[in-house]
Amino acid sequence: MNKEEILQASRMEHQNKDLFELEMNVKAQRVGSIVALFVVFALMILDRVLLGETETYRYFLIVDSLIMGTHLYKAVKWKGKFEIFWTSLWVIITIFSAARVMRYYIG
Repeated sequence: MNKEEILQASRMEHQNKDLFELEMNVKAQRVGSIVALFVVFALMILDRVLLGETETYRYFLIVDSLIMGTHLYKAVKWKGKFEIFWTSLWVIITIFSAARVMRYYIG
C-alpha cells in the first residue's frame, strides 16, 4: 500500500475526521471538566467564607454528577465489571447528594 491508500483507509475508518482533531477534542473536554471542578470548589469556599453558608451540598452534587457522567460513559462503552462497579457507586453517591440538596431546599 502506498501512502495515499493508507490515508484514504484511515479517513474511511474515522469518518473523514482527523485523529489529531479527535484527540484534541477529548483533551479539551478533560481540561474543561477540571476547570469546572476548580470553579465549583472556589464557589463553595466563597460561600463558606463570605456568606457563612454551611450547606454546600449543591456544589457536591455538581461534582458528583460530573464524575458519575464520566464513569457512566466509560461503563457504557467498555462494559467492564470495574467500570460498572464505579458507575454504580457514583450513581448512589449522586442520588444521596441530590437527596441532601432537595432536603435542604424543602426544609
